[in-house]
Amino acid sequence: MPKILVVDDEQNMRTGLKDNLEFEGYDVETANDGEQGLKKFLRIVIT
Repeated sequence: MPKILVVDDEQNMRTGLKDNLEFEGYDVETANDGEQGLKKFLRIVIT
């Protein structure tokens, strides 16, 4: 299953994107800022 990382500082935007992308079959991670997004990205790529 393809993975997508959504990084946005607005909770409503993250939630909406996550819900829609999961509905389309994607595995979605979210982050609320660039620092958190980079950490999650590196964790995803390394595992």
